[in-house]
Amino acid sequence: MEALQAKDFLHAKKAFCRIKDLKFINLAERAEMDNKNRNLDDTWLAGQVLALLGKHKEAVAHYTKNNQLQSAIILLTQMKKFNEAQELSKKHANKKGTDGGSLLDPSILIKQAEFERDSNNWKEAANLYQ
Repeated sequence: MEALQAKDFLHAKKAFCRIKDLKFINLAERAEMDNKNRNLDDTWLAGQVLALLGKHKEAVAHYTKNNQLQSAIILLTQMKKFNEAQELSKKHANKKGTDGGSLLDPSILIKQAEFERDSNNWKEAANLYQ
């Protein structure tokens, strides 16, 4: 982990290959490519590491603290925590001073509807699409 966060991608990939952890190998390769293109965000990398370690609450807190709301919402929707994602979206909209606090985020609703559809909860999915 320390090699990845220190941007020593060669040693990080070797270590992850040794333990055969594909998620971290993919993360190291993506971070290396972003670093070569000079658009690697250290806060994004730290949040991804926390998420892959299973520290999801800490990752969401890290993203929100560093104004990466979209990354936090993506993480929450991947974990199927749609209500928490909606609350975070509302809370952030209220902080910005916009009137979006009373509305639900359509991208979150679509992901929730797709999950319900894939789980064969057709009635709930139809209600969410409306």
